Amino acid sequence: MTESLEPSALATTDDVQVSLLRELTEAETTVTPKLLEWAQNRLQARIKDLRTRAETDTSFRANVVTVEAEMVARVLRNPEGMVSEADGVVSYRIDLDVATGRLRVLDEDWELLGVGGAFGTSAGVLDGYARARFGSIPPDQQFQYGWPGCGGMSQELML
Repeated sequence: MTESLEPSALATTDDVQVSLLRELTEAETTVTPKLLEWAQNRLQARIKDLRTRAETDTSFRANVVTVEAEMVARVLRNPEGMVSEADGVVSYRIDLDVATGRLRVLDEDWELLGVGGAFGTSAGVLDGYARARFGSIPPDQQFQYGWPGCGGMSQELML
């Protein structure tokens, strides 16, 4: 097995226990370090300087620990990923923001780390293809132009 060049996650098993408000089971104790490592990998994929920032900014480091621990706690609260269950007249539904069964970073987690959420984080950039080819396009016709060589939308498609 190859040793990692960087230490494992910033959060610890103890941090996950605090998020869960209980002690981990033996099985959970076994998988938690790997889940924490995966959680950090997800964060680091988007925040390239995560470790450097965590070393110099204690507030940022505390937020990373919180997010990593919460990510893992969401998996441990609902490892099967069940959304709802019913037995006769009794049924219940799980809040997926609290217990997804999957290792995910919520938009509020990204915001805590100073990064925009999954939606609305980047503005669309258009290459100006239609404007360059056809000039200014009236708003009511902007979806009626096709790719070069296809002559725009055919009458068959417009019917």
